[in-house]
Amino acid sequence: MQIETLYSTDKYIVINKPFGLLSDENLVEGYLPCHRLDRETSGCLVLAKNETTKELIQVEFKKREVKKTYIVLVYGNIRKTVLKVFGSDSDDFVINAPVQRNPIAKVKFAIVKDGRDSVTEFKINDVIEVSENNVLSLLTCFPKTGRTHQIRVHLSSIGHPVYGDKMYAGEKRSFEGREELGRMFLHSSAIEFTDPYTNELISVNCPLPQHLQEFLNNLK
Repeated sequence: MQIETLYSTDKYIVINKPFGLLSDENLVEGYLPCHRLDRETSGCLVLAKNETTKELIQVEFKKREVKKTYIVLVYGNIRKTVLKVFGSDSDDFVINAPVQRNPIAKVKFAIVKDGRDSVTEFKINDVIEVSENNVLSLLTCFPKTGRTHQIRVHLSSIGHPVYGDKMYAGEKRSFEGREELGRMFLHSSAIEFTDPYTNELISVNCPLPQHLQEFLNNLK
């Protein structure tokens, strides 16, 4: 499979990871992943040419200095939930809830009282009434921490799992989305970090894959 390179230097590259591949697979020969995206998440992924560069970039992730942006489609009218749960009619909201591996269903992650600090900022872009009983919401997400499944768990916790997410939306609810897309609707659309060698601010964007964009266009 041809992997699209979005940005490159002699020390690292940023690729557009296709959905369906693991981040730690040998996506580009000779390069090491500096962070991870879920198997079904596409978009910006930073790969390092050597261990030294990998460690330098990972320091930025650990210090929460990397700005990550995701586009996600979720089930339901999230504006109603934000008003009910947060008492706000703003399109901007934050979920600050600790995430840890689910103590019962080990394959999943969940909000757990003593879990790891997890913060995600959200912006509501659109609420789409597909039909009388079918409403979807389009969001931009800005995870401030990098916990496994963080965005998916945070959204599921307020009743709005990612469209097509079999694990957190359930098999029945996600069936139609998976039939249409073959995946969940979650895409890493931008990443911003500092080049560890030049101190230059690197900003990389990655548009929605064509099949996600076409699906979105057909909803409206």
